[in-house]
Amino acid sequence: LPAIFKKYDSNSSGSLDANQVAALMEAMVPDVTPLDLAHVVAVLDMNGSVQVTLKEFTAMLDEGSKTASAVQDRTDGVQVVATLEDYLVQNEGMMRKYFKQVDPNKLGVLRHGDIAQLVRQIPGMDASESKFILSFLYLCGRRDGNLNFDTLLEAVRGFGLKRDEELAYEEVSAWKAEAARLAAELEQATVLRRVEVDLLKFQHSQQQQQQQQQQQQNPRPSNGSNADTLALLEKAYAECGLLRSQLQSLQAELTAAKTS
Repeated sequence: LPAIFKKYDSNSSGSLDANQVAALMEAMVPDVTPLDLAHVVAVLDMNGSVQVTLKEFTAMLDEGSKTASAVQDRTDGVQVVATLEDYLVQNEGMMRKYFKQVDPNKLGVLRHGDIAQLVRQIPGMDASESKFILSFLYLCGRRDGNLNFDTLLEAVRGFGLKRDEELAYEEVSAWKAEAARLAAELEQATVLRRVEVDLLKFQHSQQQQQQQQQQQQNPRPSNGSNADTLALLEKAYAECGLLRSQLQSLQAELTAAKTS
């Protein structure tokens, strides 16, 4: 980057103006669009400087990357966008007039740079918030960057709706994952209980055989161990049935969630 920056610093001033930055971007990114260039120039203008040094340019690119990630993830900026929406709604009449006055064709359509100027004028919005709004409109607005009042308001409202949808999806996904985990644990518990039941059945069978052999060799009254084993076996069967019922219920809820 230093070498190409120096190349476009034609007067060796150590800084580039907006036109030189645009030329540099066209050299760095062959498929750069007019909107891309307009956005870079608008961000430079928001920084309050017509000249940018290599250090400032590098910082601007890094900041732009972080802001773009925040816009795409919608992890931040919900309140900032809501502030813009409130401002547009509360001043709709004035805004519509402003759009027509700024548009050379008087159709109420503003270019990306004009939108940047509008965002900068919103009361109570600092530079970082203005850049977030501008980056949001750059990434999520029309690909030519041109917006009228209605399309701007639609884009702003869409940001909050999209975030709500994503949060709801994340919540449902988390619930499904938890339900699947509980189902797996319950199924494992059911399998273990079945093994215990089979072991009790085997022990009961062995005890019966031993008692039969003892009675054949030395007949005497039973000591009650057979009844105890039968009681344990019945209890185990009941617990296994309860586990199976819980598993079926949870699996039914999980199936319903997957189809919703």
